[in-house]
Amino acid sequence: DRVFVLDTDKKSVFSFQANRGGNIAPKRTLLLDKAMSLDQLRIDDANQELYVLSTQENWIKVFKYKADIHNQLPIHDITAQRSFTVNNGQNFVVDIRKLYLLDGNGQLSRIDKSQDQNSFEAISLSMQSEILNIKADSSKLGITIISELNTLELFHE
Repeated sequence: DRVFVLDTDKKSVFSFQANRGGNIAPKRTLLLDKAMSLDQLRIDDANQELYVLSTQENWIKVFKYKADIHNQLPIHDITAQRSFTVNNGQNFVVDIRKLYLLDGNGQLSRIDKSQDQNSFEAISLSMQSEILNIKADSSKLGITIISELNTLELFHE
């Protein structure tokens, strides 16, 4: 088991062994471009991928758990292999097959992670209030949507 930490100042993702304690060095360090603005990190355990969101550059990049370290290119970079442009992205989650994006206007959309496309499909929901947050378990097919008034679970095939 691993613990991943996004360091927005150092533009890096650090990987630590979960069963170790104390002041330990990271097992792996993924150094990203120093010019990047990095905001969020999500883990896809099922596919062993790391997803990094940059709201300033409007993209999400995907790296393998074992992407080579020390400023080398990622094994899997979605801006190069499959481009996901995210306009006004504020929060995102991943499950086994889909990437879900919540934008600054409370609009929820999704895209199939395996597709070579750049268009998110808007999800129409009958929520009585604005969506506040979304959560996912990367080992399941679906997400939990949280609003001021209720919680909704959304599953797909």
